[in-house]
Amino acid sequence: MKSTFLKENIISPVVIFITCIVTFAPQIPFLGFALDDWMFIDFYSSQGIKGLMTYFYFDNRPMAFWLPWIGFNLLGTTPLYWQIWTLFWKIMIAIAIWLIARGLFPEKPVQNLLIALLFA
Repeated sequence: MKSTFLKENIISPVVIFITCIVTFAPQIPFLGFALDDWMFIDFYSSQGIKGLMTYFYFDNRPMAFWLPWIGFNLLGTTPLYWQIWTLFWKIMIAIAIWLIARGLFPEKPVQNLLIALLFA
């Protein structure tokens, strides 16, 4: 029973974490900002939080400004930090997908892990 608990509750998230680190982390130093990121940077750099709120309001997502605002306050406008931030969220979302799949299909632990890895 104990080994099953370890396999399902500890090993799967560790496998997701290691897979994401091995596949995405080597690319981080070579990545910059994507095309849509420059709009966030411009509005934030020129007008601060008011610029982000305006941009997201006119982009039909008036309440979505807070996540980039938190990111700018924590990370500034350095691409390396933003890529690490993105990798962190990619890992968290893949683990969330695994948890959801595990809840839906508790009898299929290997397939649940593969769903999360495929998503990542």
